[in-house]
Amino acid sequence: MNERLYFLNWFNSYLYHQNESTEFNQIRFLILKVICGVPEGSILGTILFLVYINDITYCTDISLLSFADDKTLYMSHAYPAVLYNTINNELVKLNDSFCENRLSLNVKKTKYALFNQSIKIPNLPQNTAIKLKGINLIRIGNV
Repeated sequence: MNERLYFLNWFNSYLYHQNESTEFNQIRFLILKVICGVPEGSILGTILFLVYINDITYCTDISLLSFADDKTLYMSHAYPAVLYNTINNELVKLNDSFCENRLSLNVKKTKYALFNQSIKIPNLPQNTAIKLKGINLIRIGNV
């Protein structure tokens, strides 16, 4: 029982008693208490982050691949318009889930690609776009 209490106290201090600051030319600036998250670069921080985001697959109805903090959504459909509509709806769900967990999706790093094995993907109407936070995402590749 004493070991459990020791572990819980240690874990509590790891999560709740952290400060951060900036140092430049051996001068430390602005020491602030960390109110959310874990120390970046720590082994335990990485593990806790993965546990924290592990349930992200439950907030979307399409397939999701994960590698560290990178996510890839993928799905297939015979009709590109349905594909675009579904992806846009799922991105809203994912963004809402991330916001609820004090995380954010980086629009500048988020891109998409379309793949087709048998026929060329048709040119879609001008108003067809995949959006995140109201911003059109960049389509990469022409596969």
